[in-house]
Amino acid sequence: MVLMVSPSYADGMLVDPTTMYVLNNLYRMDFGTAEIVNLFSAVDGRKSMKDEVEQENLEQLLASAARVDAIIIAWGKAGDTSKAVQKRQEYFLEKLGEFADKMQMIGFHPLFPRMRLSWKVEKFLRK
Repeated sequence: MVLMVSPSYADGMLVDPTTMYVLNNLYRMDFGTAEIVNLFSAVDGRKSMKDEVEQENLEQLLASAARVDAIIIAWGKAGDTSKAVQKRQEYFLEKLGEFADKMQMIGFHPLFPRMRLSWKVEKFLRK
């Protein structure tokens, strides 16, 4: 499972650059499958749907965490500059606490030039 910040325009047929780099790097690391999940879900922009979507997003993320062998944190430095992202990171890290032994990280966002072609995965240490 790769945990990033927010979804893009990718779907079952169309792959965006971030998803492409994630899949390529997971393949190079001999992962057989990939589950990409996000801190923020974006079904549409209406705030009225937020509560409905948030609970399902959390349930899907926890189900994925239970299923996978590794959880790779790939949100880069987003929490360093955004209080909203930082708050969301803390929320999900708390919820994922029972899976701490599976958690790993790459130090930068997958689109960061140094990360595009080769990931150095390290044990995730919570600040």
